Amino acid sequence: MYVVVVSGSGDVKRLASRWRWNYRYKHREVDWAVLAEQSISNGVIVVFNSSLLGLFSALKVSEIATGLGFNAKIYWLDVFYSPDTFFEEELREYAYMGATGKDIKRVVKGRLSSRLPETFSMVREDRVYGFGAYTLGDRELKLAVTSWRSNVKARLPESMRGHVLLEAFRSKEFIVLLKGSLLSLLFISRLEKIFRRKAWSMRFYRGTLIEDTEKHIDEKLREKIEKILPHLLYDIRRALVKGRLPRGKQRKEIIEAMQY
Repeated sequence: MYVVVVSGSGDVKRLASRWRWNYRYKHREVDWAVLAEQSISNGVIVVFNSSLLGLFSALKVSEIATGLGFNAKIYWLDVFYSPDTFFEEELREYAYMGATGKDIKRVVKGRLSSRLPETFSMVREDRVYGFGAYTLGDRELKLAVTSWRSNVKARLPESMRGHVLLEAFRSKEFIVLLKGSLLSLLFISRLEKIFRRKAWSMRFYRGTLIEDTEKHIDEKLREKIEKILPHLLYDIRRALVKGRLPRGKQRKEIIEAMQY
């Protein structure tokens, strides 16, 4: 998935109008790529699918936001199906960054406390995290979501609630997006426990900031090259780099190819 976090001191209503009404809802291919969207006090957060159209749409909302004076950051989310692998890799990285053994153990055990070490408040701007739960029925999902919101989230001080960036509650699916911090890993540990018996499957996401856009575009094109007709490759890359889909007969063919 792709996540775009837009923030700043600009006109949020103008941003929402420009993105949603002047672009998203006028272009079905962009609306198709949107998985979730949520306004925040100083901007907006949008989640897109992992297709090339998702990447194109993420770049487009970033372009619109920066044109209005906002800061926009795009993250690519790698998915983990094993919580052990997810936590092991991230905690090892935090250990390299200077997190104490005590902090690491508290995340592993999934404990919540009214007083958390200062390390837990450290936010990494190059990272976001995500948790996804999928159930076979709406009832099971609603029970788990209610437990998360009432037993964990509602009891947090306002400063800690700010680590939860987005919640998307859809039929048989619940997605939580969090800031990049040890505290967020602790929240994911709590989410894992709450949804373990209710969910059919769980996914753990690690979002990495995209700093070199063209390099990322080329990497994704190489990954998907087997699904792209050779004569479309140049035009798709150009559309991604320029932020413009071509007009005419080739437009439909390119959009279909970018759905992968």
